Parts: sequence; structure tokens; C-alpha cells
Amino acid sequence: MNRKFAFTIAAIITAFAVTVKPALAEITSLNNLPRIDRKSLGSPKTPWSRPIMVYDSFTEELFPAVMDINYYGSKLLIGEEDGIVTMWTLSGIKAVYYYRNQAGEVGSLLNDGLQVKVDGKVYTSPPISNSVYPMTPELHQALMQSSGKVFVRALHNGKQFNTEIGRGTIKAYQELGVYFSRYK
Repeated sequence: MNRKFAFTIAAIITAFAVTVKPALAEITSLNNLPRIDRKSLGSPKTPWSRPIMVYDSFTEELFPAVMDINYYGSKLLIGEEDGIVTMWTLSGIKAVYYYRNQAGEVGSLLNDGLQVKVDGKVYTSPPISNSVYPMTPELHQALMQSSGKVFVRALHNGKQFNTEIGRGTIKAYQELGVYFSRYK
């Protein structure tokens, strides 16, 4: 095969792979999703950036969600790390700052405001309760159509916590959105 021709095919395939948005996995039943007790969220067993069913043993509710974790820094030599954990549902977003050291974990609810930046547009909302922020129809639609980067800025006690939300988390949220638009 001509070397120039092989290079052209490789360039076309690469361009095609980059520009085509992969199809979302179809959720056919919520019963097929992994079930996680709310008390276990954030543990090493948490399936990150995947649709899951969360069971709240206090309220006995079962609801779909996607968990995301972003580390700010890890100081492995001294056994410390910190970051933001977010839980994405079709009704809201919960954001928690955590700090883990050798003595244990400390979590802090992020209660002073949340901004979500989707494809360059910023959506702002005050908490509705205990670090839970409403999923507005506008934000939901933006997330469902997003093919770019999504960032979160959580505000707490005068500090800002900024993080990028993983593309896998947004795709998993979109899978939940497609399921509910079809079957509910």
C-alpha cells in the first residue's frame, strides 16, 4: 500500500474517531444497576461515574444517581488527600468536600452555593437543604446536550472549591436522562 495513502486513511480514521460522539449505553431496567447503600457511598466499593441505585435505609427510598470524585491533591508519603465528591440525580446535585488523613476522614457539606459550568455557560443555584442543589430544567437540558467539559464550583465558608466533572459521569447522567425520558 502506498505510504501516503495509508497516512491519509489513518488521518481520516483519527478525525472520525475524535468528532463522532459515541452512543450512550442504553439502560433497559433500573433493576440491572448496581445497588449501593447510602451509608457506603464514597467507600472503595462505590462505582464511580456509572449509573447506580442508591438505597437510603433511613427513608427506605431507592433512587438512581451517578457518583463522581475529584482529588485535589494526594500526599501519599504522609497519608493525606482531599477532594470533592458529588452525587448527580435527575432532581439535584449533592456536593461534599472531604479530607482524609491517617487519623480518618473528615467530610464537610458545601452549603453556600454551587455553580455548574456546562460548555461555557454557568448555572448557579442556592442549596435547597444540606448541600443539595436543585437540578433545574435548564441545567438538566445543558447536561443532556453537553459534549464538552463540565466544571463545578462549590462555595463554603468563604472558600471556593473548583473541580472538573469527569466525562464518564456526564455520560452516565445522560444515560439516566434518556432512560427516564423513554420509560417514565
